[in-house]
Amino acid sequence: MHRLFQISLLLKAAHSLLEIVGGIFLAVVPQEAILRIANLLTQEELLQDPRDAIANYILRSAHSLSIDQKSAAAFFLLSHGIVKLFLIVAVLRNKPWAYPAFMTALGLLISYQSYKLLHVFSLGLTALTILDGIVLVMAWHEYRFTLRAKSPAVTFHYARIRAALERAGKPIGNLDLMIASHAVAVEATVVTNNVRHFASVPGLKVEEWK
Repeated sequence: MHRLFQISLLLKAAHSLLEIVGGIFLAVVPQEAILRIANLLTQEELLQDPRDAIANYILRSAHSLSIDQKSAAAFFLLSHGIVKLFLIVAVLRNKPWAYPAFMTALGLLISYQSYKLLHVFSLGLTALTILDGIVLVMAWHEYRFTLRAKSPAVTFHYARIRAALERAGKPIGNLDLMIASHAVAVEATVVTNNVRHFASVPGLKVEEWK
């Protein structure tokens, strides 16, 4: 679950970067240039099939984009992309305040996207909303794990295990150390396909996942 959550965050970060690039593009590129680019991208497809849905959608969007709409879209993409990327980086760095902020922002985004879907159905927006919902559930799971990892027992075992591994010259990553410390504190077994990585943790029960 943790690895899957990290991958989903990286995908969301890549999407945020695309939003930022798109917002900068809309902010600095003149309307005429956007029309020329739209025509260049779609002319070959429209020559082969004048009814091509995607090509026609791109052209209609470019032609109907007013100056006010262009500015509003640029602001939305830039602000949304920057805020989301900032929160994702904070979550990846394990900042305590980042999880509630990220979940709140994601919840608001899901609500907004759901509102739009009630008025105009979009397959792409539906897929994005479902993905955001899955990420929200995983974020809540990770946040609960982070809170449990701060209990006195886990903190004690974290310090003890880290010191022992550093003395042995076999340190492991902080997140793996948190997993190991929590498992030792509650006397649980870590099921993993990387037994060698956790085998050096004193007092940890490890089972290989095949």
